[in-house]
Amino acid sequence: MYCSNCGKELQKDSKICPYCNTNIKVQYTQNTRTLNTKKVIIGVIIIIFIVVCGIIIYKLSNFTSQVYN
Repeated sequence: MYCSNCGKELQKDSKICPYCNTNIKVQYTQNTRTLNTKKVIIGVIIIIFIVVCGIIIYKLSNFTSQVYN
């Protein structure tokens, strides 16, 4: 983990940067929130993709059965 103010590498459990005294806990919370948002967006995209594929397969199977009848 790096300090967003001075760029120095920090220990994982640091709450304050020892080089510039910037509060690190706020930075970690913001990074976690961004990571969770990305996971939700990826999940929604995957669900939409599965639904669209299901609709396409259904339409193709209907079209194929109509051609053979």
